[in-house]
Amino acid sequence: MEGGTPEFERDLLALLDKHLAAGTVTVLPDTTWSEQRATDLAETLPPATRSFLVHVLKEDGRAKAAELRNAMGGDLRGVTGSLTKAIDRGVRLGLWPQGMPSPVSVDYGEKPNYRRAERYVMTPEDVTTFRAALDGHLS
Repeated sequence: MEGGTPEFERDLLALLDKHLAAGTVTVLPDTTWSEQRATDLAETLPPATRSFLVHVLKEDGRAKAAELRNAMGGDLRGVTGSLTKAIDRGVRLGLWPQGMPSPVSVDYGEKPNYRRAERYVMTPEDVTTFRAALDGHLS
């Protein structure tokens, strides 16, 4: 521990011991996207995948798949796959914990059995975070 007094450190360890002994403490990793995590992810993305992410952001996190296919030159599997790989690479590099969700998810609309994406979506929180991280790429 850095920056804490010895007394604070003892008190904190005593509190942890008390709750760990009682089995009441569960430590879960933080799997939310912060601005730094979003910046780190964006810096590792291939240009086409970064462009895909920017397109979704420009549509306020609800981009129509057909428009994305036109903008990206057809098939989107390559860019969505490279996004997944970049997230996995960030786990291996220790940039974020295992279990980080993709900032972009697919919406199959009312006919999910058809399995053709209707749109790509982001949560409002992720839109805000990634806009801040990718500010220079959004113009």
